[in-house]
Amino acid sequence: MAVATISTRPQYHSQFRKDNQKAIREVFRHTVRIAKQFQLIGGKLIAGDSTKLRAQNSKKNNFNEKKIAQHLAYIDKKLDEYNAELAAADEDNKQTIQAEIDKQTQRKQNYQVLQQQLEDTGEKQISTTDPDSRQLITRNNITEVGYNVQTTVDDKHKLIIDYKLTNTNDSKAMGEMLQSAQTILQTTGFTALYDKGYHTGSEIKTAVEMG
Repeated sequence: MAVATISTRPQYHSQFRKDNQKAIREVFRHTVRIAKQFQLIGGKLIAGDSTKLRAQNSKKNNFNEKKIAQHLAYIDKKLDEYNAELAAADEDNKQTIQAEIDKQTQRKQNYQVLQQQLEDTGEKQISTTDPDSRQLITRNNITEVGYNVQTTVDDKHKLIIDYKLTNTNDSKAMGEMLQSAQTILQTTGFTALYDKGYHTGSEIKTAVEMG
């Protein structure tokens, strides 16, 4: 007798994490609260840092205003060429040329949709495969399309007490993570360590105002 089994364990490439982000975060929060109750979290010294995660979205499927404009200019040039060819073509070649015109016209419409989405949302980038991902500087001015995961670690037992998935670089992250740490630890009486990538005027101002 053959028995079919179904694994209920989520796979790393499944939609489980994406579809259950809120629940997963609440489980994490609850775990941190338990650790705090058992005095596993000191709440005196914390450190924040980030990890870049590559998205499924490739660079060719990530667009900004300049890139879209370049594609549209190229398509317009091709359409001008094909239309000129069509006007001079004999009947045997017109169908083939018209097919190319239709193809380029559809491409133009697709890029115009992306252009409108950028305008409507106010975003500077758009990714078509993994919509929340953005092109980020990873190291030595090399860029990758991905996410920037901010984490906060407590010094006592090196436990992660907070995390946040972002699509921006570190320069605007410190203030929000400090405010979150204040909520989690229920105090402002802690020292926080961040490297120079976080040291921007607005973020330092937030830290000072928190006391």
